[in-house]
Amino acid sequence: MLVPVRPVAGLEGDYIFCDGHVATEITRLRKTDRYCSGIQIVNPYRVNQLTTEGENFYDLWQQLMAQKQLLVSSVYPLKWIAVDTIEQLATLNKSPF
Repeated sequence: MLVPVRPVAGLEGDYIFCDGHVATEITRLRKTDRYCSGIQIVNPYRVNQLTTEGENFYDLWQQLMAQKQLLVSSVYPLKWIAVDTIEQLATLNKSPF
C-alpha cells in the first residue's frame, strides 16, 4: 500500500493514478492531485509471492499494478517533507520545520 500526499509546488514527485484505491500508474509525466510519498506498508512475504526480484521500488510497483495488487491509502499525512538531494537537506536544516 502506498500512502499518498498532496503535491507541493517546487518539489518533484511521482504522481499516482488510481481506479478506486487500486494504483494504475505511477509517473512523473502526467499530473494528478496525489504524489507517492515514499511511505509504504509492505508485507514482504506476500510481495515475494506476487513478484520477481527487481532493481528498485518502481520495478516492484509495476509488477503489483499489473496484478491490481498495489493499493493507495485514503489517509493523507497532514504535514510532510521530501529530502532527495543535499540541497534540499541544507534548506531543511535552515527551516524551523
